[in-house]
Amino acid sequence: MVEEVVAGRDFLAVLQSGEPAVVFAYGEIDLASAQSLATVVAQACEVSFSVAIDLSGTTFIDASGLDVIAEAEARCRDELQVRGASPSVARLFQLVELGHLLAA
Repeated sequence: MVEEVVAGRDFLAVLQSGEPAVVFAYGEIDLASAQSLATVVAQACEVSFSVAIDLSGTTFIDASGLDVIAEAEARCRDELQVRGASPSVARLFQLVELGHLLAA
């Protein structure tokens, strides 16, 4: 069930409730959209013990997006997983020591 939709100029985040709650991110995650992602992820952490962020629709992520995900790890009681990262995004996660969040 879709709980929340947040849209921006080049970004869309959709929260689907369940176990885990899934945040689908579409478009670019950058300084302009990072706060929207943070809002939806925080809501996901409130409705579920386990949260997955699906980046398969994401075309770009910068440091502000990575910061949101790093902060979400603590907020979501360490039950956070990132799915669907492209190889280049997965490499960024490895470089900033967030690789442990990537789904196998």
